[in-house]
This record gives sequence, structure tokens and C-alpha cells, in this order.
Amino acid sequence: AERAIVAGLRRGEAAAFDRAWAQYRGRIHGFLVRLAGRRDLADDLFQETFLRLARNATRLDEDTNLAAWLFTVARNLYLNHRRFTLLDADRLRG
Repeated sequence: AERAIVAGLRRGEAAAFDRAWAQYRGRIHGFLVRLAGRRDLADDLFQETFLRLARNATRLDEDTNLAAWLFTVARNLYLNHRRFTLLDADRLRG
């Protein structure tokens, strides 16, 4: 099933994106809510995760583990947000 989704994404098929959304949205959103501790932030990061998928879909490798790819993007977006939040806090104190 995941291989078929990835193949469709690589061909630019909207239906494949819809299947990826349906299959992974709950897990990715729940992961981000737990990670961020705030639903508003999780919602923003979740949206950006799937925007990244839309932008990069045709460049995925055919053997891409889509779940791992999405969780990695979600985690990295959260870590980047946290890093910039901490930098901003340091600037305000400095």
C-alpha cells in the first residue's frame, strides 16, 4: 500500500497525496501534539509537514519509507521551531 502511494506521489497524482493524508494525518498530528505540547503549534507544524510532502512528492525515491519520511520532516520542523524560539529568547535577554 505504501509503495503504491509513493509511486503515485512520484507521478504527481493528487489521489496519492489524498491517500497519504488519510493514512498518516492522525499519527503525524498526534506525534506533533505530544512533541510540541501545544495544539496550535502542532497544527502549524502539521500543515507545513504536508506542504513539504506536496512540494517534494515527485522527488521521493521509489523505495521511500513514507511514514519515516513524514515523521522525520515533522520532527525536524519542531526542532527548528524550538531552536529559533530559543534564539529569539536569548536575543530578548541580551
